[in-house]
Amino acid sequence: MLNHAFAGLGLRFRERIVDGPRFTLETALDRAALALERGIPVPVVLGSEVGDFVAYAMFLQVFKIGSRRAFQLHDPFSRTTAWVAERDLIARRQLPGMDRTRRRLTAISLPV
Repeated sequence: MLNHAFAGLGLRFRERIVDGPRFTLETALDRAALALERGIPVPVVLGSEVGDFVAYAMFLQVFKIGSRRAFQLHDPFSRTTAWVAERDLIARRQLPGMDRTRRRLTAISLPV
């Protein structure tokens, strides 16, 4: 459905499980930052653990200072938009403004 929605813009997305056998969260964040720097929002799935797909959300922007990054995360279900430090995402703990069932990234759709 996502690929159909963006077809008019010439974009295609590929969904990847985060922290699966071949794709780490760190790799996902690096690739998301590249897409965001090109102005492409990045859909993500939030859950409480690997393989848990509770809710869809979206990375809207990335902000970089030196080697540190923060991602603007919008959760349409809770109507929450918050800046999340990359270190908080990598720590795989509770995300700011999110409930316990949406505490970490479990999947991501990246432009190909």
